[in-house]
Amino acid sequence: MLTEKAITTCLLEVLREYSDESHILSMGEIITKINAVYGYKSTGVIVKDIENILIKLGVNKIHGTLSL
Repeated sequence: MLTEKAITTCLLEVLREYSDESHILSMGEIITKINAVYGYKSTGVIVKDIENILIKLGVNKIHGTLSL
């Protein structure tokens, strides 16, 4: 199981590499990228951990998408 620090690091790298103001990733796309790039199988726990990390960073979930 990944630690919160490992998930945060993976998340940060995926967001840096694959998203910007014009290319916003959905939660599904974030999970897919983490699985593809880092080889981690997504589980409900990892998805929830990523959501909690994003909320701590000030990202809000609105209608199934994430926004600042």
